[in-house]
Amino acid sequence: MASEMADPVPENISGKKSVSYEHRIHHRVNWGYLVIGAAVILVIGYVWANVDLGEDDEQQAVTP
Repeated sequence: MASEMADPVPENISGKKSVSYEHRIHHRVNWGYLVIGAAVILVIGYVWANVDLGEDDEQQAVTP
């Protein structure tokens, strides 16, 4: 898709068309969401490490 460019002004002796273009990207971090996400990850890690999900019940039933 070709972009439309304006004709050069008559004072432009070389006859070149020039385009000025500026692109800006702004990034912003919402620190509240970051803290909530970190807390959720920590809670999941704690639960994963400390909660017994019943895997030892089978071993205890077999042992006399």
